Amino acid sequence: MSKVIIYCDEAGNTGPNYVDPEQPIYALGAWSVPFSSLADVAATVEKHRQKYAPQEKDFSARKLVKKNKGQTGILSLLTALGELGCIPLFGVMEKRFCVAAKIVEVFMDPMFNPKLTTAIIGDTTTKIEIANSIYEHVADNVLADFSEAYEAPTADNLEACLDDIAKEARRYLSPELANVLEGSRPNLKELAEFEGDAQFFGKARATPNVPAFVAMLMMVEKLARTGAIDPIKLVHDESSDYEVTYAKLHTSHKHAKESIVKYPNGAEVLLPLKYIPEFEVDDSKTSPFLQAADILAGTVVHITKAALKKRALTPTEVDLANRIFPALLSDEPRLAWTVGSDRWNAEIAKCFLEVGVPNVEVQPDTAIPRVRDVPMLPAAAKPTAPNVKSVAFPSQPVGIVSKRLKRLLVVNESHHLMPHEGESAVLLFASEATANRVLTSLEQAALLDDAFEIAKYNDLKQFQELISQLEEAAQVTDTLLIDWLTEVETKPMHLPTTVAHLQRLMERNLRAKANGIINELFQKQFHKGVEIHSLLLSEGGYMALIPSTSVTFKFETREEAIAAAISHIDANP
Repeated sequence: MSKVIIYCDEAGNTGPNYVDPEQPIYALGAWSVPFSSLADVAATVEKHRQKYAPQEKDFSARKLVKKNKGQTGILSLLTALGELGCIPLFGVMEKRFCVAAKIVEVFMDPMFNPKLTTAIIGDTTTKIEIANSIYEHVADNVLADFSEAYEAPTADNLEACLDDIAKEARRYLSPELANVLEGSRPNLKELAEFEGDAQFFGKARATPNVPAFVAMLMMVEKLARTGAIDPIKLVHDESSDYEVTYAKLHTSHKHAKESIVKYPNGAEVLLPLKYIPEFEVDDSKTSPFLQAADILAGTVVHITKAALKKRALTPTEVDLANRIFPALLSDEPRLAWTVGSDRWNAEIAKCFLEVGVPNVEVQPDTAIPRVRDVPMLPAAAKPTAPNVKSVAFPSQPVGIVSKRLKRLLVVNESHHLMPHEGESAVLLFASEATANRVLTSLEQAALLDDAFEIAKYNDLKQFQELISQLEEAAQVTDTLLIDWLTEVETKPMHLPTTVAHLQRLMERNLRAKANGIINELFQKQFHKGVEIHSLLLSEGGYMALIPSTSVTFKFETREEAIAAAISHIDANP
């Protein structure tokens, strides 16, 4: 195991100002420098300074990244340091997304928001989804106001921010998200006192610097625990605003109790720090090692900023990106990480890593063309099927299953239901009456080789059973037919894609039930003794369901969907 010193520096530091259009990215870059190569590394950095920035005593990325010659020098330095056994490490954060994520953390803390359960604490999936929605739809000035208020939170300034955020959520997202955030309103005084406790973190409390530094500690610690490196110490560029906090963080993590905290997104906090015995600060103006870290961090900021603005890269920038960003693909060991919006991360993947998002290949005439996203609280959108006659996956599906094996019926040409040889499909229905009619026809024609019965899937447990049965059916057929052989015209659905989408919907529902948001998604009421269910759909829009008849209505608002259900009840007493 090689003895190393970790040198790190940052770029894009604007402190608590998260919404700065000129500096939208923050990065913390580091080099793991072999102790045996310190002299060679120092000489290499100085050699590159003399060649590419001879007038600059402080060799940094600030000027180098702006011109092709400087970028060529950076590329040469990265190559040379790699040949000397140095390992680049970095973390990069999109500041605007960090504000959105902080809004979620503050106003959706179950300690102060009774609408939520403690399950939301570890529900990273839901919190990232909501942060992305806020990032995409809440105005810059509203985010900036929250960022400023969070520097010195009070009940009054948090309430003003909550008013504005909830207003934006109702206008561009959904009233349900606004309701969830406003669950914290009765406890804003206590919330402000809790968030304002800055004795430990000092000025760094409301900045991206602290979480980035902790993440770097964890990345180095985990790398050391694999045996790849043996750190002597970690050295950070000196900073009057943050170095005391960094030292406290190092000490507190070093003396913490033994534990490993795992988060749903794969991140881990390893305690205590066993392999970073010392923390120091030094001056990047005189340290060639910190200058190398500054150049790494500055280059990361320069290129990810181009991704955010969708600016085409120069050939040299492409070479730099191809040298630096494949580190994001490494999970074991982890050498880099990002915190940012889905849109920004997709731009990084598209521009630099050439990694496409895997899509399920489907037939062009399928009813579900791809595995769709299923956000917990989606942005407002008009539903794709605004009337009751539309054909979609049934809200309360009915199947035909074998009594002995509990498998869904798969039909083929031997049942005289499929027009072409070799075709097969599994059947589901929107109503029990339709399923019974088809089952009776098959039994009367003696086309079944086993005893079958009707199965209804009305609750979460039954729906989970249906997904398992569809997964099993997908082993023998790729096709799902809804209400086949009825007066309703439908197209075949691609079964594996449908199963994947249903799994996501089920996962969404289970998360909502666990974290308390289900009370906003799903509502129940009665009209003339008839039960009506209403639901915020994952694609936006609302569905009202009359369970007794399985009739559904989809509209842009919950009120419209419920009104349509009431009208139907009145017209069909």
